[in-house]
Amino acid sequence: MPAAPTAAPTAAPTASTTSPPADRPPRYLTYVVPFTAGGDKLPIARVGEFRAAHYSQDDTSLNAALWSLYPVEKSLEELKRREVNAKAACDRLIPPMSRTYPRSALITGVPIHEHGRIAANLHTLRITYHRLLNDPTIDPEHKGDGRPAVDVLLERKKLGLVEPLQTLLPRLHAINAYTHCHVSKGYKMGMLKCCRALIDLYPWTATPLIFTPGEAFGLRIGPLEAELWTKIAAGAVHLSTDDPSWAIVAKSAAWACVSMRYTTHHILSTAYQRWCKGKSLDLLVSQFVPPHLIYTRTLANPDLALRDVIIKVWAADPDDGSWAHSQCYRGHTTCVTVLDYVPPNRAELPGGCFQLGDDGRPRFPVDIEH
Repeated sequence: MPAAPTAAPTAAPTASTTSPPADRPPRYLTYVVPFTAGGDKLPIARVGEFRAAHYSQDDTSLNAALWSLYPVEKSLEELKRREVNAKAACDRLIPPMSRTYPRSALITGVPIHEHGRIAANLHTLRITYHRLLNDPTIDPEHKGDGRPAVDVLLERKKLGLVEPLQTLLPRLHAINAYTHCHVSKGYKMGMLKCCRALIDLYPWTATPLIFTPGEAFGLRIGPLEAELWTKIAAGAVHLSTDDPSWAIVAKSAAWACVSMRYTTHHILSTAYQRWCKGKSLDLLVSQFVPPHLIYTRTLANPDLALRDVIIKVWAADPDDGSWAHSQCYRGHTTCVTVLDYVPPNRAELPGGCFQLGDDGRPRFPVDIEH
């Protein structure tokens, strides 16, 4: 789309999808992830050349390579250490707040970022699932055999067990379609189902170290994994209003989606919303704000840079379920927009989390998303 005009519009307002002017660095760069960029032409070394026979498990020769990506046998402390070290290495390749990314740095850094992200996701999943399994308010009959995620994954890794995608994905897509984490009093049950679905997904997680962009979106495995993480984040945000300790889970689960390469505009914008709320709640808890004031303060004092990125990603959404970062070749320029006006066909921002003011601009936020 063409850049928005500088003069006052005389026709229906539209949103620009051009990149920000060079002399006005956008605040949203504070929170973007450089190594989800590179677009659909970046060469990324995979752990194996997967074919249809590997997906169907008629050929199991790459199962060991698949499982080698997942350090499920490592302690929580080691997983966190790997995440931190990967972040530091990536920051050295592309410093935070950089607006353009050298292609050579992306080629080197994407695998580093992915290994750190995989460790971070295992850390978040293990902690969240353990907390839900030990929650006395959840009926034991819904907890299955009660085994921790680490035990389930370690057993499957040792045995080299990999479920064929043609049976795994339809089942998980169905679970995702009927699982909600925002229904009153059903937050924990929804989160438990999403955690189980994520555990079942291994080792087929939506990483470019396994899947090409065409495969990730052709199979819809990228959006599937991203939605499961954002649903866990939604449940944790709701639970945080009564128990602020859930804010860390909200923040970590939302970031699992934000840091994913294969996601859509809609899911990415929603993940940023939930990360914003988890981040705000977590900050207020650390400041010893009284519990009964935490949620009100979170709504009243949103992070302005996060407001920018949420709105810009949402406004760039073509609403076709396509890959948000497909053309972000040297920077995050096409997954976001410079929002001058809200497009006329949009009544509100995603999830009902925003409303439009009299000037046609978003007011942020007004309520928890549903």
